Amino acid sequence: MPARLPIFVLAGCLMFAPGSHAASRSAPAPREPALALVDTIAARHALVLSGAWDVLVPERVIDTPAEGVAVTLTLYALRDGDRINALLLTQRNVLPGQAGWGAPAACAQAKATSHVSLYQSPRDVLCGWARAVSFAPSADAARMATIAQIGLGSDAERFVTRADRWLWYGIRVSNRSDFLDVQLLLPDRSDLSVVGTEQFLSDMAHSIDATWLSGTLAAVPPPPKPAAAAPEPEPAGYRWGGTLSLSAMKTVTYRIAVTVKTFLIASLMAGNAATGGAIITVLNFTSTSIYMANDYLWETWNPLTPAPQDFVRLVDAK
Repeated sequence: MPARLPIFVLAGCLMFAPGSHAASRSAPAPREPALALVDTIAARHALVLSGAWDVLVPERVIDTPAEGVAVTLTLYALRDGDRINALLLTQRNVLPGQAGWGAPAACAQAKATSHVSLYQSPRDVLCGWARAVSFAPSADAARMATIAQIGLGSDAERFVTRADRWLWYGIRVSNRSDFLDVQLLLPDRSDLSVVGTEQFLSDMAHSIDATWLSGTLAAVPPPPKPAAAAPEPEPAGYRWGGTLSLSAMKTVTYRIAVTVKTFLIASLMAGNAATGGAIITVLNFTSTSIYMANDYLWETWNPLTPAPQDFVRLVDAK
């Protein structure tokens, strides 16, 4: 297994290693599954990716300082002659986790142009985002993340000035023990609608979700669009309506029944209704408080839903 390196050590190793400068990074990358996946789905959505992919940072294990997790990543560049038209970053965990990995913060950020959340539970996540960013000098300008600056080397400045606006795509799929991130940075296109962006993200996420556990990625046919479901007739005798579900109504009626039962028993044992009422008031307050405190402590010490974790990003954006 390759040695784990902090990202600042990785920077020094890559910047001074032979073949790390732009002039010597010309050998095309093998047709790795991630590249074939991106090319296939981009073509499916008329998203033209011109050029040939090569490797900027070969598969490398590093430690992410914020999360304290070892990840293995690869950074690719789409080259068209002397121009770099896109960056692609893939990363996954080295060691299996125990409690899930959470979703990237970008999956829930309001600044994202598009969001796709195909499923998200306390342990399993499949989400994606697309966000328009600019590297032009300004108060809210994005900047290339460390890994991208390392990989681009002397090409970094020329790359960020290629376009005024960029689209930063990202997809994460994870379960309790493993995760996979795919991030793509492309010049923004005025003819690409929000709907088109979301369709591209959904198609990418569907293929990644279908193949990532096999150890290799591949494009699969997009899922069929769900047919519009006919409204179901209300069952005969159905009395509960509005926004409350049947489950919520069952909870309410059960709580009422338990309260009445406790009040009657307390009143009989105390000999008067006033004492029974005081007892049931205290019990309802203390029981609710203890339940909430117990839930808070469990969520703090052994959280059911992991906190958002970003690991290595292509772009640092506010």
